[in-house]
Amino acid sequence: MAFLRLEIVTKIERNQAITKIKDAIGCAEGWIADHKLFSNNSASLSFEIPSKAIELFLLKLNEAGFKPEIIGNKPTANDEDIRCGLAITFVHNEPDMKREVPPFG
Repeated sequence: MAFLRLEIVTKIERNQAITKIKDAIGCAEGWIADHKLFSNNSASLSFEIPSKAIELFLLKLNEAGFKPEIIGNKPTANDEDIRCGLAITFVHNEPDMKREVPPFG
């Protein structure tokens, strides 16, 4: 299985940005396998899309106001699914979100 790595740096509000990215994945007939949120500063998404939908996915990201940077080589289109990793950095002046973590034990 091929792999596509992307990075996005954006000033779009994080909840709105994540929704737009989720919609772009859906338009490309993809699905989200995992996600991680790192406070309100960054996020990472793991997802899969059909390889034939890579260009559509990138187009939808551009239409949503993102300028994704492809890390490494872009897989060629064939009939298999592509695993994708997307790192998103949110640029803003908000303070870091802190959440209390309960102790274990």
